[in-house]
Amino acid sequence: MAQPDNSGNFFQRLISAILGSFDPEAEKKRILRSIAKEVNKSKFKFYKHSSGDAQVGLAKFFYEIYKNIGAAQVMFESTQNPNAFKHAVIDFVMNEKQRELIEFLNEQAILALAQTMPPNELKKKIQTDLETLSQEFDIQKIQKIDALYTKLMLFQSFCTFDFYFLLKKFDSSLMERDFNYIPRFEPIRGEYITDDLKDFIAVAWAMPLNEDWSEMLALLRELKGN
Repeated sequence: MAQPDNSGNFFQRLISAILGSFDPEAEKKRILRSIAKEVNKSKFKFYKHSSGDAQVGLAKFFYEIYKNIGAAQVMFESTQNPNAFKHAVIDFVMNEKQRELIEFLNEQAILALAQTMPPNELKKKIQTDLETLSQEFDIQKIQKIDALYTKLMLFQSFCTFDFYFLLKKFDSSLMERDFNYIPRFEPIRGEYITDDLKDFIAVAWAMPLNEDWSEMLALLRELKGN
């Protein structure tokens, strides 16, 4: 009777024995030790593994982001109407011809034309303008609008992350958006900011940073005015 071939299992056990334990907890500890070594070697002094402390360097890193996005954060937080950003993106992407068509298709402009134009001619003009405007928004332009709006919303999520709440844990005297104040950050226990870091990663890693952001930044300058 043929014996079962256990060579595959044997080699799996051998490799596992070389790389680490079968115990999931032991494997997790091994991975954490490996990460700790990388963190200690990194030029960014964010975390001290031996004490479990989040270092001042991490607070300074977040503070620099906080200062740079401060103006955009105020703009996003002060815009109460969520549709305002949709309209802003569409207007930004439109050319001059499309803007003129929309300008003549609003209620006030139509009522003004009705004073000087026969109803049949006015109806025909409105239909022609609507058809022309519809043709202007081809699939490429629609995709461009969608992509730009998506980036703006991802950037909004990043900017409205509560950096202040996170930073105040490093310096209890810190005032919100008071950039004249010189922070006095101190190391804190890493577990105090675990949830904050998870939330930050969720919004930061969602942004497609390898793509071209020039149009989104140009739109942002128009929205903010500087």
